[in-house]
Amino acid sequence: MKKVILSLGALTISAAMFAQSNESDVDQNGDLNSAVVTQVGMSNNATTDQDGTSNESDINQEGDANIAVILQAGTSNAAVATQDGAMNDARIDQAGTDHDASQEQSGDNNRANTFQRGWENTSSQMQMGDRNQGVVVQNQGDNLAVQMQSGAGNFGQLNQNHFGAGGSNEGYQVQVGKDNGAYIYQASQYGNGTNNSTAAQVQMGEDNYAKIEQQGNNHVSVQMQFGIGNEAHDLQKGAGEESLVMQSGMDNLSMVEQNGWGHDSVVTQFGSNHDSDVFQTGGRNASTVFQSNGSGMIAN
Repeated sequence: MKKVILSLGALTISAAMFAQSNESDVDQNGDLNSAVVTQVGMSNNATTDQDGTSNESDINQEGDANIAVILQAGTSNAAVATQDGAMNDARIDQAGTDHDASQEQSGDNNRANTFQRGWENTSSQMQMGDRNQGVVVQNQGDNLAVQMQSGAGNFGQLNQNHFGAGGSNEGYQVQVGKDNGAYIYQASQYGNGTNNSTAAQVQMGEDNYAKIEQQGNNHVSVQMQFGIGNEAHDLQKGAGEESLVMQSGMDNLSMVEQNGWGHDSVVTQFGSNHDSDVFQTGGRNASTVFQSNGSGMIAN
């Protein structure tokens, strides 16, 4: 009987150890590649696949049931994925030369995805909280993407030169709160694509929606939302256009479309339920819109 009890105890311990085991798979082909994997916790899964020369990867997982995947092909690419929590998913896919990608997740059920092709693109994603999702897609060269999400249920997507032409663009997204959505598209399927343009979005609150689309060269678009249920859309085509939208309050709507060259638009909305629509075509037009329910409705 004692042997039976001891055998059952050994089986139980073995089963527990198996259930708590982490898994790592490293596959490298080429020269001077480096891969580091650190796993602390239970049921974490890490995959590293590098093909080329002088690529570097670092996966650090702490917690339970996290997934991290790094795929790199080419020369001198670098990727870092850091996870602290449970059931987070981080994926980096880079091909080309001198790309740099970092992902940091703290919380549960966050999703981060970076896809880079070309040369010298840089992506940084930081997620703190639960159920946040971030996507970065960059093609061609010298693009910069930064995403920071804090809270729950936020979604950010940042695409630059995904049609395969253009470069040297910058995109920034900061989301603090709950269930905000932010989208940046800097690309054009015509001519030389989108070049030297900057897009930035800041959302603090809940259920805000922001979208920027820029086609052409040397554009700047900034959207800032503070409150609940605000919505902003910017579309700029041509060259050298600038748009600034600031919304503070609830359920405000701003639509800006500029087509041509050298346009400037500023929209400011304080309070609730404002609606602004700006359309400019030609060259060097300027527009300023200010909407408020009164001093008592202005949010700090």
